[in-house]
Amino acid sequence: AASNAKSEFLSRISHDIRTPMNAIIGMTELARRANTSPELADYLAKIKHSSTFLLELINDILDMSAIENGEVRLHSEAYSVQEFHLLLQSSIAPLADRKKIHLRWSVDESLHCIFVDKLRFNQIFLNLLANAVKFTPPGGEVCFSLRKLAEKSQDICLQAVVSDTGKGIQPEFLPDILALH
Repeated sequence: AASNAKSEFLSRISHDIRTPMNAIIGMTELARRANTSPELADYLAKIKHSSTFLLELINDILDMSAIENGEVRLHSEAYSVQEFHLLLQSSIAPLADRKKIHLRWSVDESLHCIFVDKLRFNQIFLNLLANAVKFTPPGGEVCFSLRKLAEKSQDICLQAVVSDTGKGIQPEFLPDILALH
């Protein structure tokens, strides 16, 4: 009963949050179309990317029962590598700037578009990079690289690496991480 109540609560609150999020996205788009300075246009683009990502998370909460039952459905779609890089840059750079951490990006120039579940792909790398920034001391460095390892027909094998000059992962957690590999 508690689990059902939790799922129902999350579903209702997600519906209630979705309405103002759609308004934020819509008003941001209208403001973007107005004659604005380049600086304001940049801020509005970042608001739009962040609010769209938040809306995707809210929509994912609406699918909570499927997640709880182990029935997560991937929604693969074409994703511009430039759009992905912009999301990472606009979300992680402010965190790094506050700590005076240098961000280094290396993305294979031959990659233009990939076919992934954008929400989950973004979640993975935003979490990894946010943690890298969080655990890297001021003046340190966080690096992200994405490169193509192999290509066969329409399929490509990518390697994504997040590295930092922080203290690293405690040895007792390494077996859990390596088990995921």
